[in-house]
Amino acid sequence: MNKQVTSADLELARSDDADLWFVGNETLYRLCAQRPFHFCAKDSIAKLWLIGRSYSAAIERRRTAHETKKREVDEYYEEVAHSLAESDIDKVIACVPRETPTSMAGFAPALEAHARLVDILHKHSGSELRSFSSKYLHFHVPNAFFIFDSIVSLGLKRLGNERLLPGPPVDGVGEPEYCRFVSKVLALRSELASTNSPPLTPRQIDRLLLRFGRKRFDKDAAMDLGDDGLRGHPVVNCPNTKFF
Repeated sequence: MNKQVTSADLELARSDDADLWFVGNETLYRLCAQRPFHFCAKDSIAKLWLIGRSYSAAIERRRTAHETKKREVDEYYEEVAHSLAESDIDKVIACVPRETPTSMAGFAPALEAHARLVDILHKHSGSELRSFSSKYLHFHVPNAFFIFDSIVSLGLKRLGNERLLPGPPVDGVGEPEYCRFVSKVLALRSELASTNSPPLTPRQIDRLLLRFGRKRFDKDAAMDLGDDGLRGHPVVNCPNTKFF
């Protein structure tokens, strides 16, 4: 077992009662369970908006200066929703296993879905929205997607992720940075599971890494790591706080 992770840390990670954002997250899970598809623009816009704003990863924040025309936020969301409706994203998500894989090969469908969503969003934002994509897909298939952002990346680093051996890559599948993150999290998850307790779920892993990520939080470093640098940090009083 990782010597930095105590039994108290694991207990907190497993506890829904200790999670202040449990009800809010359950609301997002329920939204995606009731409206899982992307053929209806209103459904897609609701999910894009609520997940992005709740997790400090609003998709409109990352629009780049090279855009040829200034667009209103509602027009931007409508364009993204239209692209999702015309894409194969629902078919790709349908192929993702509903249980957490134990190997990188098992994660291949999830990695493909993540890369597909990053690609769709890139056409509108000009940015690699790998963090938002992990969060968005997590709420659609909770056991198949680890949440990726700057804070959990810092938490993983604090736990000594450089000494954890990543799983073998899946050739040609997935966005490279998210693939590396998933391989490290899988290694940590396996290490923590060696204590004769059930493996942590992706949500529980997120709680654990957020806890350690906050302990070494540095604003400048975090902002360099992803598109949502301040999620879960104590200075954020509300998960809907916007950083533009």
